[in-house]
Amino acid sequence: MRLALVTPRFWPLADDAATHLLRLAEQFRAAGHEVTVVSAAWHSSWPRAVAVREIPLVRLKGTPRGGFSALRYMFGLTRWLKQHRGQLDAVLVATLRYEAYAALATLARSGPRVVLQADLAGPAGDIAWQRTASFGGRIARRCQQAEQIIAASPLVAEELAAAGYDRERLTVIPYGVPLPPAPSACTHHRAREALAGVNQDLATLAEAPVALAIGRLEPQSGFAHLVKAWKSVAARFPAARLWIIGDGPERDRLYQLTGDLDLRQRAFLPGIFSDHHELFEAADLYIQPATTEGPVLPLVEAMANGLACIASHLPSHRQWIEPGRTGLLVPPADSPAIARALIELLEHPARRIELGSSARQQIRQSHSLESCALQYLSILAR
Repeated sequence: MRLALVTPRFWPLADDAATHLLRLAEQFRAAGHEVTVVSAAWHSSWPRAVAVREIPLVRLKGTPRGGFSALRYMFGLTRWLKQHRGQLDAVLVATLRYEAYAALATLARSGPRVVLQADLAGPAGDIAWQRTASFGGRIARRCQQAEQIIAASPLVAEELAAAGYDRERLTVIPYGVPLPPAPSACTHHRAREALAGVNQDLATLAEAPVALAIGRLEPQSGFAHLVKAWKSVAARFPAARLWIIGDGPERDRLYQLTGDLDLRQRAFLPGIFSDHHELFEAADLYIQPATTEGPVLPLVEAMANGLACIASHLPSHRQWIEPGRTGLLVPPADSPAIARALIELLEHPARRIELGSSARQQIRQSHSLESCALQYLSILAR
């Protein structure tokens, strides 16, 4: 098949959706399909046509920020689809926003079929955006005409159905992730040495336990509650370290909080990493303390890497974690509960290994990247 993948954000903007789409594109190409990614040029200096891991990427002028820039972006996407409609068999659009409206309007009468994808529910999701954006209602009505929409979780599918989308046109395909080699003491030690060589904040004793958290530094990510919980953990395990990976508007506040709680040498904010593989190898457990629905890909990747995981008790996390078998769930924004869960796993290494092994097995059986890509290709082929 000749496929176009349309997304507002793509490399080097590596959020969950962009990372997921790049992995799918690589799988599609490995299966023998022709793939072109079409995205926005968020910076004027970015080249309009490049290859990312051998995947052709076309960047259009304008961005989906709203106003004139969004109109320019939509017109550019419309022109590109008209020019290439005879060279495509299917188009996968990674949102239910401007891109979906332009693709459906352009290709409704003739040309390749359009499949839409919705990744998130809640305040950051497409339904919330449609309810508040200019022309959001019009865009929603157009999106409801799509023949097929892929939802990344049952929660997303339920939200779409409640907003008026036809359940018969919704298919749930959870994220698939690559399954790395099984963790070992050797890879654990080697990863710690490599990270210490890159960033001194990540230097730690070989036997010291490390808790890892990854996400955008913003209030809803819950990292302030995690830092407060770490005060109790550090009192019990002085050598333990907390690594919070990411950047965002809460960075200064979190850094101040580590100082106020005398945690500067025990809780670290080393910034953004383009690849998290060595971080997962070096860590002993993973925690996702979000207070509202949001990205889940780092949690799924941590499970695939065999890490014991702690996550807040949200529907999107319950989709992945079976409490007591593949991880632990704690109430959102509850620092004492987070501290208790962390201390429980740090006190019982065998328990950590058991939870991590079960989590890895779950991903292997049901959520491999290869299986996810095959499900997408089946829909696109139809």
